[in-house]
Amino acid sequence: MSNIIINALDKELTINVFKKKKGIYWSYDGVDQSYGPFRNDQQAINDAKLYSQYGTVTKAHIWYVYSQERALLSLNKV
Repeated sequence: MSNIIINALDKELTINVFKKKKGIYWSYDGVDQSYGPFRNDQQAINDAKLYSQYGTVTKAHIWYVYSQERALLSLNKV
């Protein structure tokens, strides 16, 4: 198991990346819930970053949140 520090929402989070029979998994430090399997460490780390930033890894939801943020930014420029 390796501890990795990632940045999400301007905060540093520690995740654990570890191998099981079916592949690579990740979990937040001190939390029993794990996510995976992934083919390699980098996929697990990218998933952890995405999940930590948006609370989901569903592309449709992330695109919606991103488009709403852009709309709010464009309103603030006026």
